[in-house]
Amino acid sequence: MNDDLPQPFGRLTPRPAPEELRARVLDAVAHELARRTWPRLERVFDWAVAASLVMGIGLNVWQQWADEAWQVRLYGPLPVLRTIADVAHAVESVTDAQTGQWVQQRLSDARSAPHHADSLHSESYDLLLQDLSGLRSDVTL
Repeated sequence: MNDDLPQPFGRLTPRPAPEELRARVLDAVAHELARRTWPRLERVFDWAVAASLVMGIGLNVWQQWADEAWQVRLYGPLPVLRTIADVAHAVESVTDAQTGQWVQQRLSDARSAPHHADSLHSESYDLLLQDLSGLRSDVTL
């Protein structure tokens, strides 16, 4: 089967539908789509999928925190980097021991902060949720 028109039809020029017919068809389609509601079971599935995603993200965050706490209990806190200790010692030699400890703590916190943000993949989750929220409006029936 092919879509080629027979020779006599190839010479004819198609006529457009009357404008009032086009408007009537578009109104009927809009009315039908506005009248249509999502079946109850489909809405239940939508909410179940959304709840599963939220629960999965929450469990992932909880697992990450639990794993980090377990590693701290098992291995102890992270060792201080040599460069951080050197900077803290230099600050301590110029000021006092309390300021040196404060600098060491601040630098150690700054060192571990990107690790926590990356391990939770918060930016990825934000993008995923934005994509999923726009997905429902993209679906046409």
